[in-house]
Amino acid sequence: MSVERFVVTGLLWGVWCLLHSLLTRDRTLSRTGVADTWVGRYYGLAYSAVATATLGAVYRLTPREGEAVLFEWDGWTVVVPAAAWLLAVTVMCVAFRTMGASRLLGLHSRARPEKLITHGVYGIVRHPQYASGLLMLWCRDIRETDLAMNLVLTPYLFLGAGIEERRLTAEFGQDYKRYMARVPGFFPVIFRTSPNT
Repeated sequence: MSVERFVVTGLLWGVWCLLHSLLTRDRTLSRTGVADTWVGRYYGLAYSAVATATLGAVYRLTPREGEAVLFEWDGWTVVVPAAAWLLAVTVMCVAFRTMGASRLLGLHSRARPEKLITHGVYGIVRHPQYASGLLMLWCRDIRETDLAMNLVLTPYLFLGAGIEERRLTAEFGQDYKRYMARVPGFFPVIFRTSPNT
């Protein structure tokens, strides 16, 4: 494994994660005082567009020439990543549909109180998008750069979920704490030892 390639890849994705975190809606709008202006209204949409564009740019900048394959699905096992990706994309689509177009596009107004979503796929896991992201990261052939990228993005997904949970706990209080006690964060619990109410 090329140490230089591993380090460069980790740094590229680490910088993307850092910028993605520093420019989040709540952090940026609270520090700039533009939350109640048209800038605040459309900031989420612009943030999502920039995040997607820069994600593609970082992926293209990731050094891949001559990299070694560390793990490869082969034979009948290729159905595992195919099924995982199909599940991940389906869960993401269902979650985004449940959230609604305004939240998906970052146009949800902070002037209106946000509603706690606990039904549908959110009744199975609290973070369906993050869980889907984990499936997509790890259920594929893994090359050197993929491993470096996964080792940066995996903790970043868990960190993002934690930040989101702190925000939702502050906003919804006991309602969210009860939801957390009832519904797992990333992975569905198939068998429960005792019913939760």
